[in-house]
Amino acid sequence: MSQPPRTYAAWAELLERCGQGDDATLELLGQGTWQPDAGTAIRFANLVNAAYTARKQRWLDGFSRSQCVGPAIRSPQDFAQLLRQATANLAPLYRLTSLPALPADMRQTLQTDLTKFVQDVAATLRDNVQREGGNRREELLLALRGFGIPPTTPVTPAPPSTAPTGVGRRIVF
Repeated sequence: MSQPPRTYAAWAELLERCGQGDDATLELLGQGTWQPDAGTAIRFANLVNAAYTARKQRWLDGFSRSQCVGPAIRSPQDFAQLLRQATANLAPLYRLTSLPALPADMRQTLQTDLTKFVQDVAATLRDNVQREGGNRREELLLALRGFGIPPTTPVTPAPPSTAPTGVGRRIVF
């Protein structure tokens, strides 16, 4: 698929691929449009949540693996490099949570969850450094300062809705 999604089926396919780690889908998802209706609103929210959860788990698995399998962290510079790479690997998650076609409340919920997740990981790292940092503790804590800061990419506004608005109906996610 090389066109932005406009239908539920197209969104489902791209979100599934996104959840499996395909970063190329984020560009298409960013250009997609979504008009929720009563029949697909909940299913769409579940698809987005599944893709988000899968991507978050992939990031966590990769981060854990990089600490265990990757090159040994022998200096604060190695630790800072590991954190820079981990922060760069968060970029697809930040892009997913800021897709313009997502309803504003869903986008806000996902962004809040991602921010809390990154803060929890940073707090765990900070606690570990405090416990086991030794004489390099201050340097390691300095390296942690920029961890997880979202990339500063401009977020495009949501496309204008062309669907007629229902009287007295509102779909809440």
